Amino acid sequence: MKKFFFSNENILAFALALIPAIAIWIVKPEQPIPMYILVIIGCFTVVLIWLCIKLCYEKKELISLLQKEHETLTSYGNLEIIECTRGKCVCKTNPYLRHGTVVSFYRNIGKSEDCIGYGIIETISNNNFVQIIPQTQKDEFNKPDELYAYIEIHSNEIKVIPTLTMDTFQKIIKEISDNGGM
Repeated sequence: MKKFFFSNENILAFALALIPAIAIWIVKPEQPIPMYILVIIGCFTVVLIWLCIKLCYEKKELISLLQKEHETLTSYGNLEIIECTRGKCVCKTNPYLRHGTVVSFYRNIGKSEDCIGYGIIETISNNNFVQIIPQTQKDEFNKPDELYAYIEIHSNEIKVIPTLTMDTFQKIIKEISDNGGM
């Protein structure tokens, strides 16, 4: 309720109602209203109506812009695997991915998902494709080649998500520390 009373539209409506109230208070009921007061009230009213219309138009524009931005951001969620070749997965890109970005591979199991590994983006081509090198995370895949083979066979069941789980992050840190740094 507080948001309703202190919104820009209600404050502007209050200001519009306040102008004639002040004018009536200044001019006594038995006196004729001087022309300059009518002109001033008319000018203020026209300016305030113009501001209200401009505010409504800009608000509609902003809402449509935010909706388009939301649709754009939600469409960049998962990456689509186009093909698997030479030990790399080729996917469509989005503007938020860069070289060296880590992505996660998820396998669909019924209505749930299981993180089966991660990948590192090696290259981003000019025609908006990325090449991802799969890395293992689960014990069921002993080598990255096994994960790659699984992704190649089941590519329609695999989601590539440009996020990193804490388990994957800790595994990467452990691998780096085991190998003596980068």
